[in-house]
Amino acid sequence: MNYWRECVEEALSEAGLQASTEQVNIITDIVEGAHDNYSQATGQDCIPNPMIRDIEQLKEKHKREIYDLETQIVCYRRSVAERRQVDLDEVRLEDGKVMYGKTLC
Repeated sequence: MNYWRECVEEALSEAGLQASTEQVNIITDIVEGAHDNYSQATGQDCIPNPMIRDIEQLKEKHKREIYDLETQIVCYRRSVAERRQVDLDEVRLEDGKVMYGKTLC
């Protein structure tokens, strides 16, 4: 199945035009080539997409937020471990609750 050939044949049919196989092949090659070069011809390859910059900034912000949250969790766990006099590894989060052993803090 050739996508561009089907497009050309459909366009010719809709326009009520007849074309030989050779003519359809020529038109198909030109349309396919035009599509391949469209972004270069319009300058889209040279113009940076501002959404890409925005996405990268949001990814970086999200990464910092996750880091900050993880840091807060470790500090909270450490505080609980010191108050309860247990190892830090014993303090964990379960369903939004701080636990150590089987005890709810």
